[in-house]
Amino acid sequence: MTQPSGWYDDPQDPAYLRYFDGVTWTDHRAPKQASQVAQSHIGEGAHVEDFRRPGQQSHHDDRSGGQSPYVVPTARPGDAPRDGTDRPGGGPKGHQQQGYHQHGYQQQGYQQRGYQHGYQPQGYGPAPAMTPDGHRLSGWWRRLGALLIDGFLLNLLLSPLYVRLLGPTIDRWQGWWDEVGAAVDAGSSTVPPAPQIPLGIQLQVAAVMVLAFLIYEVFCLSRWGRTLGRVVTGISVRALESPTPAPVGRLMLRTIVKRVGDLIPSVLGIAFTLLDGLFPLWDRPMRQALHDKAGRTCVVVGKLPRRG
Repeated sequence: MTQPSGWYDDPQDPAYLRYFDGVTWTDHRAPKQASQVAQSHIGEGAHVEDFRRPGQQSHHDDRSGGQSPYVVPTARPGDAPRDGTDRPGGGPKGHQQQGYHQHGYQQQGYQQRGYQHGYQPQGYGPAPAMTPDGHRLSGWWRRLGALLIDGFLLNLLLSPLYVRLLGPTIDRWQGWWDEVGAAVDAGSSTVPPAPQIPLGIQLQVAAVMVLAFLIYEVFCLSRWGRTLGRVVTGISVRALESPTPAPVGRLMLRTIVKRVGDLIPSVLGIAFTLLDGLFPLWDRPMRQALHDKAGRTCVVVGKLPRRG
């Protein structure tokens, strides 16, 4: 059985102590008469003679053929660590731990520096945004997905009405394409002017769209808090003050503000629609769009209890 790690008389110089790590001698040395160990019992139990190889008389004797003049200490029955402690790896106060951390890995200091520089355990991120009563708020991408799904489904249903309203304009566009094809066949580089959709027709189409969305959203949101698109994306629209569907009047105002950009056939209408749609990206803490603020609603993840 090997000797426990600790401080022992230096086999090469008895005036010094050398640290034995339990396997081999280290380069850590300390004078016996240092002030910090003057009152300790370091080195009292082990002596140079304990570590000399058999047949060697002194550490100055070079008859070992280049081998170390001392050997690994072995423990004898009843031996205790030579450093004044009763546990393997122990050491005198101020020596073993100090020497190890000065010349070793300094593990504790490394970990402390890591946390000081903002280290966060993997798998942890910012907490999701919540309503005051603990309902998780929807992210922007879910809202966008629901809008696209609802828009596609509703416009698909309205397409026969759009064709009826835009019939004369569609005929003019077909005639324009025929003129362009004829000009290309004749080798002409002049393109005939494209027909414009009359403002009255644009307003009629926009009014039909707004009215259809108003009926669809108010009916679905007042009863279930969600439309088909929101069912697919797993979100609901609720009243700001309680986890229930908002009143009909507030939902009507919400939908009108949401679709008002459709009634402004210009760049201004497009700009308002974009601003309203992007507003949840920077609105805090409830991530509301402008139409949410008008109707005092918020969009959350999950289902709502049905209004009775």
